[in-house]
Amino acid sequence: AVLDTQVVLDWLWFGDARAAPLGAAVMSGGLRWVWTAAMQAELAHVLPRLRPSAGGISCERALTLCAEMADQALAARPAVLRCTDPSDQKCIDLALALPGAWLFSRDRAVLKLARRAGPLGCRIVEPGRWQGLRGLARESAGAHTRRVDAGCPGMSEGGPQAALVWHGMGRGVSPPRPPLPPPWRHPPRPAARRPA
Repeated sequence: AVLDTQVVLDWLWFGDARAAPLGAAVMSGGLRWVWTAAMQAELAHVLPRLRPSAGGISCERALTLCAEMADQALAARPAVLRCTDPSDQKCIDLALALPGAWLFSRDRAVLKLARRAGPLGCRIVEPGRWQGLRGLARESAGAHTRRVDAGCPGMSEGGPQAALVWHGMGRGVSPPRPPLPPPWRHPPRPAARRPA
């Protein structure tokens, strides 16, 4: 799943009850969260400008938690769907590059792309709808596994790591992250031979 910055803030910083079930799914390992360095940088830029968090955590702690809970992916290639809000385009690109992905957002510019994203294998929904969609998400996860086995051409080199299980805020230890199977990666280029 891809979470835009506002959804992450609603969940971790503002303690919005509408985002709580979605956050709990990420923390329990029931939902796999994927982000890019650009999304991480945007969150790091926004956090210091906000009022103190509802849960009393610091900016540094929030960023650390996100880095531990989210799987890192390289930036995806530009998608066919274009968002009228350029700051959200990176979320669209990533979600469309991940087979069977969910994109959670409250941004109207993103939500209005939901109908067009569906046939492309991406579901765009508001975070408050997560509880009612969990069964559908489990079905999507099975399809996602099958499609990953067939390869994922939408990503640039590299990709997100295998799903991790988070055992609670500030508690437990995340398991090691093994690399994903080869379909997530472009084959290495052969080294150029120098003339004798």
